[in-house]
Order: sequence, then structure tokens, then C-alpha cells
Amino acid sequence: METKLLYTSLVFLSMSVLTLISIAILIKSKFSHQREQREAKIKAERELFRKILTEKEKHLLHVSQELHDIVGVKVFGLGLLLQSDETFRKLKEEVYAPQFIQEILAETNEIAQSIRSLSHEYQPRIGMGVSLQGALNNFIQRILESKKYKCQIHFSMNESAIEIDVNSAIEIYRILCELIKNILQHADASKAELLLFPEKESVSIWVKDNGIGLANDPNSLQGIGLQNIKTRLSLYGGTMKIEPAASERGTCIFIEIPYLSTNEN
Repeated sequence: METKLLYTSLVFLSMSVLTLISIAILIKSKFSHQREQREAKIKAERELFRKILTEKEKHLLHVSQELHDIVGVKVFGLGLLLQSDETFRKLKEEVYAPQFIQEILAETNEIAQSIRSLSHEYQPRIGMGVSLQGALNNFIQRILESKKYKCQIHFSMNESAIEIDVNSAIEIYRILCELIKNILQHADASKAELLLFPEKESVSIWVKDNGIGLANDPNSLQGIGLQNIKTRLSLYGGTMKIEPAASERGTCIFIEIPYLSTNEN
């Protein structure tokens, strides 16, 4: 009887120990899983932060290059002109002075216009009295007025009951500006068309040009502008697909961007 009782006690004790070990393993597994989840979350947040910083640095580099190429060169040239002996000679002569002063003023106004144009591009004032469509039309109009490019650009936005929130509108504006500049610099196109379709949960963008196409310039897909767009889209879960146009020349780009928030009228 005592042997049987001892045996029963040992079995019960063994089962209790096994139960405690199983509970300990489950608790450890649970904490391990939670730790892995925290580490994965931290890693994802760090990766997102890294992408944002990388995108910001690329953007700042782009701004710096444009300030140097567009504004810096003109200011430097104007400075050299004002310091030259020829300038002093012309300013002393009544015949040349008025005309020369007008030329200097024209150059100064052109520099000021370049600065204003860059300012509008990088701070489009969307949500501060300017709509997305208005900001893009202003950007396109400034390109046409510069007469630097011969490409005709047409932008239209499909009417919708969905109002695009300000943050999404600014991102869309910057992406479309990059696409337009990429076409002007690489496509050698005479015509480009941009269509924007606000939908229930996202915005679809369709861009087509009649330029040289992907087959003739595959390296154009590696440009800084398109890389910036890919980075922006990856941050918000957007997608971009690039295909040759159905015609002999040109490229089609399809983009879908989820809203950061949505409002329905």
C-alpha cells in the first residue's frame, strides 16, 4: 500500500514538474515571440526612418544642384560682369550707360524669377489657398514661359466626389513634378500627357510621352528623379509600372498612391 502511494506521489510529482516545465517553455516562447515582434517593429521603424532620411538628403542634394546650376551660375556671371573694366567704361559713357543698366536689371530680374520659380516648386502652398490642380498648372506654365523646352505638357484631373487630403496632394505634386522634369531631360518628347484619377482609397496617375522610349534610352529609368519617386512610393505603399507606349515612340507610366487620409464630400 505504501509502495503504491509512493508510486502515485512520484507520478503526480513528475507530472507536476513536467507541467511546470511546459508552462515555463510556453511563457519563454511567448516572451521570445513578443521580443522578436518588438525587434522586428524597431527594425522596420529604423528602416523607414533611414528611407525618409535618404529621401530627404536626395531632395536637399537636388535643391542644392538646382540652386547652383540655375541661380548660382547666373549670380556668379553677373558679379564678374559688374566687376569688369568694360562695365566701368560703359557706365561712364552716356551713350552706353542706360542700355547697359537695363541689361543688368533684366539679368537681375531673371535671377529673381528663377528663385521664385524654385520657391514655388518646393513649397507649392497646397492647402493654403492653392489646389493640387492649380499648383501643377502653375508649375507647367512656368516651364512653358521659360521657353527652355519645346515639349507641350497637358495635365487634367478627373472630377471626383473624393477630396484629396493636403499631405497626399503635396506628395502627388512632387511626384508629378519629378515625372515632368524626367520627361523634359531624358525623353526628347514634343508632347506629354498627365492624367490624375482620384478613387475611393487611392489616386491613380497615368503619364504618357511621345519621346524616344525605353528601348532607345533604358538608362533613363535609373535617373535620380525616378529613383526619388520609387523611394517616395515605397514609404506609402504605392506602386509604379513603366511600359513602352503602344505607338512606335514614347513611354507610359502608371502610378497608384494610397491616400494618407480620405475625405468624402
